Amino acid sequence: MVESVYQEIEYLKYIKEHSHLLTKLHLADLENINLIASETRECLQILKEIKYLSPYSSIVVENIKLVIQNLKALKKKIKKSSLNLLSSDHFLDILINICKSAQHLINYQKFMYDIDTGIFGTSDYISKNNFEYEKMFYFSEKNFEDLILNIYLLISRFESEGETHSKKKAKTSYLIRDIQDLISIMEYLFDKNLPFTLFIRIPKAFKKCIKIGEKIESHLLLIIAARKLSNYKELIDNALVGLDEIAEKYIGKPKKKISLDALIFNKDGANELGEILRKTEPLFRLL
Repeated sequence: MVESVYQEIEYLKYIKEHSHLLTKLHLADLENINLIASETRECLQILKEIKYLSPYSSIVVENIKLVIQNLKALKKKIKKSSLNLLSSDHFLDILINICKSAQHLINYQKFMYDIDTGIFGTSDYISKNNFEYEKMFYFSEKNFEDLILNIYLLISRFESEGETHSKKKAKTSYLIRDIQDLISIMEYLFDKNLPFTLFIRIPKAFKKCIKIGEKIESHLLLIIAARKLSNYKELIDNALVGLDEIAEKYIGKPKKKISLDALIFNKDGANELGEILRKTEPLFRLL
């Protein structure tokens, strides 16, 4: 335990002395993640527009050309995003660990306290037949150690692989700003010496950590979404061919509705488009 605390102190000392590198240096892996997130948002916006053009699981013939244009734009964006996905998985793992640890610096346990008898204990070993339990919160020392370790790994990555920014001032990504906020809170919490501390409500510092962790997570979920979208390239190609054929076949019937449900109306291009929308619609929540 003493060795662990000593190691944390050394990591924190390193973080304090080198945290300025986060804004002073450029790291290709981080830039890739920012690019992928931005491109994925654009992909989802395109898909949302396609969804708007094909309401109620059907598409009107006159909208098919617009959908084809959007699918072509989507294909280009996915291809560009896929190239950036070649960035290091290890770097992404560090960021994932940071956001998970930040969201779980505090856990809860149901405790029972009866003011008349003075009995106090956890729901694990006291019968709940005659008592009601209250939720109390406790500091997770392990997750705090993990947070310190992974921020240390992140900054050491900047130190070993980072490159000096060009003369043009680079804009600090919000991921970096969030990490900087976590570092300041982390230093504050370390000084508090919180192991074995119980809280009746979540302190503001932990709420801030949870919020920052959620923000980082929302950014990283876009990377996962990009990987899913990269698997739909063949589906998009098939949809483009099929929709073009449908548009030509019904060119004289612009108001005709084509179902996207294969069970109702068996048109290959429409089936492919329907499958793309069904698979990607849950991702719209990331916008």
